[in-house]
Amino acid sequence: YDRFFCKTPISFLSLRVDPIDDLRAARAAMIEKGGNDAAMALIAEMPFPYTEAAVQAKKLSSASPAEAAKLRREWTEFAVDRYRKAVRECAK
Repeated sequence: YDRFFCKTPISFLSLRVDPIDDLRAARAAMIEKGGNDAAMALIAEMPFPYTEAAVQAKKLSSASPAEAAKLRREWTEFAVDRYRKAVRECAK
C-alpha cells in the first residue's frame, strides 16, 4: 500500500490522519492488551484490495470535488469502523 499512499496522499489523510483519535485508541488498546493479531488485522485493513489501488487512485484524481469528498469520507468512515472494532476486539 505504500505506493498507493505515495501516489494519493489524500488516502493517507483519510485512513490515518483524519481518524487519528480512533487510531490512537486502537493502538493503545493493543498495547494495553499486549498485542492482538485480530485487532492488528482490523487496523491494517484497507477499504479496497491492493490490486485495486491504481484504479482507486485514478478514480480519486479524476473525480469532481464533491465526488472526491464523498470517496474520502467513505474511506474515513471505513477506517473509523475498523479502529473501533479493534478496540472492542482487545476488550474481549
